[in-house]
Amino acid sequence: LQGDCQSELKNYEKAGTLYLEAAGINENEMTTPMYLMKAGLCAEKVKDFEKAVECYTTIKDDYSSFASQKGIEKYIARASNKTTKK
Repeated sequence: LQGDCQSELKNYEKAGTLYLEAAGINENEMTTPMYLMKAGLCAEKVKDFEKAVECYTTIKDDYSSFASQKGIEKYIARASNKTTKK
């Protein structure tokens, strides 16, 4: 919830940190990939595309059900494309 509040305030760096903390507290199939997804989106907002790719790849590798639901490949491709343009 704190991450959502920070995101609403456009404090994306802080929100991403909070989402990553939440993802690591009690790893499970439901909330962990959701928090990783939000962390990845926040990382993209602050142009930390490597961190975004890391979050999305973790979802793809460890949470396949969530990944297929969200079409995670498109997020990986988008963030990866931006890392090569630096």
